[in-house]
Amino acid sequence: MDTFIINLFNTWPNSTDVLTLMCNNSHPGLTSIENLVLRKLCIVRYRRIFTSTISQNLTKLPAWLDYNIHFISRFAFRVLQYPVLLPWYITILTILFARSDFDRLMVINGGCPASLLCRCALIAWYLSGKKTRAILNVHSLAVRPNILNRYIENSIDKYVVKWSKYIVGVSEVTQ
Repeated sequence: MDTFIINLFNTWPNSTDVLTLMCNNSHPGLTSIENLVLRKLCIVRYRRIFTSTISQNLTKLPAWLDYNIHFISRFAFRVLQYPVLLPWYITILTILFARSDFDRLMVINGGCPASLLCRCALIAWYLSGKKTRAILNVHSLAVRPNILNRYIENSIDKYVVKWSKYIVGVSEVTQ
């Protein structure tokens, strides 16, 4: 995925376009992207509260405690993702996009279904009133949602499909 991002930015056809990468600050390939993109690139880093970020910041704890904190943070994410995080992400991103001068959005995600935040970005882009529809770029397949989450996951995906211009699968498995 990082190679795709680097190649996309380096071969972008219009050198006067201002390109912005919004990326999770803990993304392991972020340094490579910064070092290998040859053109001017604005990088906006964000931090996620849950899952890996918490356990990454607590690496000096005993292994049993680190495991439990990681487990608790993943459980909290699972419980809060739809009633709290889904509306929060959509609201914050809608405001961000509405106030921005961005005129295009491509969400690049490693797996399908895309992460909740990535799908919320696509929905928020549409809700922000931008004239163009966003593009979702997917690189592989992830696991199917469990039976308890399937209805809401399918509902989110319905809006992603409806409000996206294209959904691009770049590997054979996503075609």
